[in-house]
Amino acid sequence: MISLSSRHTGLTALACAAAAVFFSVAAPVRAQSNTGAPVQAPAVQPSSPGNSAPAKPNQKPGGKSDDKTKPGAKPSKSPRKKSDTRPTALTSKLLYQLLVAELESTRGNPGDAYKSQLNAALHLRDPGLFRRAVEIALRAHDDGLALDAARLWRKTLPDSQDAFRFELQILLAAGRIGETPKLVNDAVAAASVANRPALLDVIGQNYARAADKQQAVAIIEQALDSAVHDYEPRTSASAWAAIGTVRLSAGDMAGAMDAAARGQQADPQAESPAQLALYLLGVKQGGAEPIVRRYLAQPGASAEIRLGYARALMGDGHLSAALEQVNGLVKQNGGRPKPPESLLLLAQLQAQMGGQDANAESTAQRYLSEVAAEKDVDLNAQQVASRKEGRNDAYFLLAQLTERRKDYAGAERLLGRIEGGERINLVQLRRAELLARQGKLKQARDLIQSLPERSAHDKDLKFRVEAQLLGEAQDWEGARALLETVRATAPKNADLIYGQALIDQKLGRFDEMEQLLRSYVQLKPNDIRGYVLLSTIAARRKDYAEADRWLARIGGAKQNLPEIQISRAGLLARQGKPEQARQLIRALPERNASDKRMKLQAELQVLQDIQDWQGAYELIAQARVSAPDDPDLVYGAAIVNDQLGRPEEMERLLRRFIVLKPDSPMGYNALGYWLADHNKRLREARTLIKKALELDPESGPIIDSMGWVEYRLGHKQEALRLLEDAYRRNPETEIGAHLGEVLWVSGQKERALKVWKAAQNADPDNKVLQETLQRLDATL
Repeated sequence: MISLSSRHTGLTALACAAAAVFFSVAAPVRAQSNTGAPVQAPAVQPSSPGNSAPAKPNQKPGGKSDDKTKPGAKPSKSPRKKSDTRPTALTSKLLYQLLVAELESTRGNPGDAYKSQLNAALHLRDPGLFRRAVEIALRAHDDGLALDAARLWRKTLPDSQDAFRFELQILLAAGRIGETPKLVNDAVAAASVANRPALLDVIGQNYARAADKQQAVAIIEQALDSAVHDYEPRTSASAWAAIGTVRLSAGDMAGAMDAAARGQQADPQAESPAQLALYLLGVKQGGAEPIVRRYLAQPGASAEIRLGYARALMGDGHLSAALEQVNGLVKQNGGRPKPPESLLLLAQLQAQMGGQDANAESTAQRYLSEVAAEKDVDLNAQQVASRKEGRNDAYFLLAQLTERRKDYAGAERLLGRIEGGERINLVQLRRAELLARQGKLKQARDLIQSLPERSAHDKDLKFRVEAQLLGEAQDWEGARALLETVRATAPKNADLIYGQALIDQKLGRFDEMEQLLRSYVQLKPNDIRGYVLLSTIAARRKDYAEADRWLARIGGAKQNLPEIQISRAGLLARQGKPEQARQLIRALPERNASDKRMKLQAELQVLQDIQDWQGAYELIAQARVSAPDDPDLVYGAAIVNDQLGRPEEMERLLRRFIVLKPDSPMGYNALGYWLADHNKRLREARTLIKKALELDPESGPIIDSMGWVEYRLGHKQEALRLLEDAYRRNPETEIGAHLGEVLWVSGQKERALKVWKAAQNADPDNKVLQETLQRLDATL
């Protein structure tokens, strides 16, 4: 509100506001109709189709309707004389009316403001003033006045598509959809041939937002009947696409598909039916892809549709086919791709296809250079937002590629260049993970805790990531403190109780762990995890009968799960009943070859638990009679021969496994690790493990093997880096034993003891850990 004491300044400001109305187009303003449905200024840019309604049964592809009457008027045969849209002069009286209108609007008197604004609009024949009058009425929740203004606007300026769009949206929002067919038919007839596709797209989008979807389908089919059957092919194709969009919004996928097919039949070069089919392809509607492909086979096909098709192929895992489409876009226009987003998609494809990280990085950088050359002032608001998201995606991809090179600091810097957006919390959480990997755990936690909590999901996600980082850093005390803080607000949350039990296991607090798990199984009696862990605690105490009783409490069909029965067999074996254990395993059903193999592995595990290596050897030998070159049996025989003290036979079998499965990292890793562990032929061991890493670069156990061979070669710093990474990925006891040893000999004895203690809590009987502690004369 402007005070009376500053009247001169206030009138000057109002004059400027009035002038701004003449020379600018107002942004869409959301208001409320009398029915409660939101009314917006019509969108100029078409959006993606919504959902879909039954196809009209009397419609025939490429032909006329069986209906005898057509509600829509036919197009005029002669060109209509354009109206004179020149504005009249701005008189002092009109200026005064505008100033009064603005003042009344700010004072909350929309009626007077509306009248003044509409009177000026009629005299000046200015679309901006008509728009302002409509918006004032909508803000006052007066659909009637808004509709009057829109109709006067269309009558005064018959060529104004904005006037038509406002009138259509007001009628739809007010629930007066039955009044729209003639309005739509007249608008299509009045539009130029070139403008009809865009107009029909907007019509389809507006009907798709109607409250009664089935009624909207029936009405748009009526309104566009003439456009479908009596106009030139391009208009017919666009009309079918508009109908398909509304059918889609009503959930009628088949009807939408029918409309897309009819539209393409009307004009194979039309873009809108292909756009509709592309959306249907994204929701897995059969028959959509041929429509898209037929359109793309036409000369001059839309780059946007080709890009969308490539994204759909990529989403379905058809990377080579997607690459073919994208390469076609990238090579256009003398090597300067349009749109530049084709470069971004190409970079994403290269990053997924393997072995092309360098190309992906180069392509992503090229994309950033291309969009940097485009000035935002040359783009509309939608394009500016799209470019921003594209840049964010490019920086995120570059961060991923940089992280793959283990350059965590560089990856974190790239994530820091991402600007806002819906994913900003996820990006910041990823930055926190990278900070933690650089040993900056406090900075990482501070970053997580500073993030906003817009929802319960945000709060939960922040907690989970922070707990994960503490776990990866083996800061189990910190993780437990964090969990206790969260549990204080939800003491009966079963997931939090289970998580705290796992942390207590890491800390060796088995009494607390047991109490938590007893609470957990009361809250979740059908979750077998609680019973399995309680059985594990009892087995740790050597109370195998108690361990079996916990497994026996698993109810229903889950009691007969092979995994449960195999666990019970292991407990029988530890009680000195190996034959009963083996019989229990052999009694399990064999529905397929996978079941048979699982049973064999389980029986071998029982023999391993009681260290009956000769029995294991005989079991594998028997299985190999019918399958001497089964790779898994060959591998198992190699491991058993190692335990029997037959290194030459073990090596022969592992090399045979490599021949049988040259693309498997297992053979290379097993032989390389054995050589490193026995301090033999270390250069060869490193070569073998390097090959395994090439085949599976993310494997914690293989990274552990490489760290161990580097340690044997005397490269302690590199060994420590690798073993830290391996233990973060797979905190297994044997990896912990290796990491602890390198920390110990590097002078970090306190950390070594901490790692060993956690490893011992997980598996107190592990031979590698016991041998390591004895050899280094370390006491936990």
